[in-house]
Amino acid sequence: KLAASPNLGDYYVSQVKQEITQVVPFTIRGDYCYASKITVKLKATTEAPNKKLIGKSSGSATGVGVKVYSTANNSEVQLNADNSNEIIFNYANWSNNLLYFPFTAQLVKDGSNGTISPGDFTGNATFSFSYE
Repeated sequence: KLAASPNLGDYYVSQVKQEITQVVPFTIRGDYCYASKITVKLKATTEAPNKKLIGKSSGSATGVGVKVYSTANNSEVQLNADNSNEIIFNYANWSNNLLYFPFTAQLVKDGSNGTISPGDFTGNATFSFSYE
């Protein structure tokens, strides 16, 4: 079991409303898997009103969610938190039996058109990896 827990930072409500929160990079590492094609999906424990976002699992903040992007191959592709799309990684060679899957996460408005209120926020999701 792998865990990635990026700290998305502290923001004013105005920063979230203006969508000027920081994009936070993180990686998930694969060890000894020698597959050449790996498909990744994302499923939020709690979905936000915008199903592409990870919703709040705990905390007092409201009106916010987390968007996740794959940043492989110098491109950004959003992973939808409702498991509705996938990212495919193709690798011909594994370097030292390790592979790093690059992603970013960002705290954003959750799409509810409701009030954004300050407080703690925790969002949980599962990354699913399929190997070929």
